[in-house]
Amino acid sequence: MKYWLFKSEPGTWSWQDQLDKGDSGEGWDGVRNHQAGNNMKAMQIGDLGFFYHSVSEKQIVGIVDVTELWHLDPTDPSGRSVIPLAFWYFSIVGGLVLFLYALWRQDPVIICGQGLGLFIYLRNLFLIFKERNSDKA
Repeated sequence: MKYWLFKSEPGTWSWQDQLDKGDSGEGWDGVRNHQAGNNMKAMQIGDLGFFYHSVSEKQIVGIVDVTELWHLDPTDPSGRSVIPLAFWYFSIVGGLVLFLYALWRQDPVIICGQGLGLFIYLRNLFLIFKERNSDKA
């Protein structure tokens, strides 16, 4: 079991709002920070967290438990998860280094694995740029 910190502005979603929802709970939406999204993806059912009021109160007001696994945020207008572009560039560089090492070692397993990985990284970059160009048109 892991422990997390759930931060909310009392004017947006307060501890009383959470209590009023009861056992049914409420989805945690509006998260746009990439690292916070990664933390939410790591949460497992049964994990516990402190419910923290930010802004004026700046205090822990309760304890909550995770009742659902991560899913796409329905309030995100893009309707999808966004991975920083730098991630794909670094993945290509790392994959290319391993691919070249595998060629030098003549290791067919690593060559196939890294070759497929490079294909996927390049395909994702292609799709990102294709989507950006279609948005401009």
